[in-house]
Amino acid sequence: MKKLFFCAGLVVFANLLHAQTRVLFIGNSYTYVNDLPQLTADCAMSIGFAGFPMEIASSTPGGSTFQMHTTNATTQSLISQGNWDYVVLQEQSQLPSFPDAQVAAECFPFAAQLNEQIMAIDSCTETVFYMTWGRQNGDAGNCASWPPVCTYEGMDSLLNLRYRQMAIDNQALLSPVGALWKYIRLTYPEINLYAADGSHPSLEGSYAAACSMIAVMFRTDPYLITYTSTLDPVTAEKIKLAAQAVVFNNLAEWHVGEYDPTVNVSTTSTGLTLQIDNQSNSNLSFTWDFGDGNSSTEFSPQHNYASAGVYSLNYSAMDACGKTVYGYFEIQVLDNQIHEIQKKYVVRNLENEYAIDFISPATEIRVYDLNGRLLNSSLQNQSSFHFEKIKSPQIIQFKMNGINYRVLLGVE
Repeated sequence: MKKLFFCAGLVVFANLLHAQTRVLFIGNSYTYVNDLPQLTADCAMSIGFAGFPMEIASSTPGGSTFQMHTTNATTQSLISQGNWDYVVLQEQSQLPSFPDAQVAAECFPFAAQLNEQIMAIDSCTETVFYMTWGRQNGDAGNCASWPPVCTYEGMDSLLNLRYRQMAIDNQALLSPVGALWKYIRLTYPEINLYAADGSHPSLEGSYAAACSMIAVMFRTDPYLITYTSTLDPVTAEKIKLAAQAVVFNNLAEWHVGEYDPTVNVSTTSTGLTLQIDNQSNSNLSFTWDFGDGNSSTEFSPQHNYASAGVYSLNYSAMDACGKTVYGYFEIQVLDNQIHEIQKKYVVRNLENEYAIDFISPATEIRVYDLNGRLLNSSLQNQSSFHFEKIKSPQIIQFKMNGINYRVLLGVE
């Protein structure tokens, strides 16, 4: 049973990246052709944000399956080094598109085994499954015995389905390169993503994969990438726009942010004394800024304000892996009384959507995800506003009686 939490104030999730972000790529020729690890690192370097450059390593013997990697000496040695921020897993290009029973026996268990090996060494590492693509004209070698892979569309849909399942089963991130390729094939058919064999990626195909990796691992808009390798600028621009549309604009679909720490904080007061009621997980380390020059690192601090006024109560909460949540409350201190700005609404959890009912008509209603992307809006006066459920927290902003309100709606 999912439990909803509601909290007045704005919350922003962020990964604290190391001075050098360490990424291990485990796969085969779909990864080593065009040197996807280095291509991804070059793209990251061109953005120049904190956490770049990347330190990369790879184990990518041709034709390798997840099962082979569970006993491959190089792969196991690299995993054992630990301290990886991300480990990217790419299965043999055809296996996830095979019949259910074969995938259940030969793919899924070894995806889980690799993920368990990674987590056993360092539970802070995030596994990223690298969704590959259907062959340009389907899998001719297996068409007769398994007709669903006879076409690109059939093979690609099975790969998409199985990689999504692996990400869910292993509570991992998903880099949807195959989904991005499908979008490019439909939107920019002039871009050839395939090498001459109709299977491996061209440079354009690998560049698309790198853009997807940047969006998922760094929660960064791939359109900001300036590195284009030897691609012409027009082609690179189209690929970055496609990655923005498919990957960055839908990060929650790829489980980005789904496993971030959850904060559940409220306030109570007596006179000028503010008490923080912190129901968050006790393994989080909090820093509080009370907005009057004073701060605290206690989990549930109490604070005495010296005078009336309007204060911004800012906090950060960091887990053991360095993932940090930032947020704030607006606090009014009036007539020797502190009042957290009261929620002037009721949220109803419906079957396929949420509804927020306002005690007075509200306007300028906007719904954002935690990356600041606008998901829904209405500028008209509304007594009730309905919006879609997604798998990650949403921020609802509205104006009522001339006052701006922000509400965090999340799921834990």
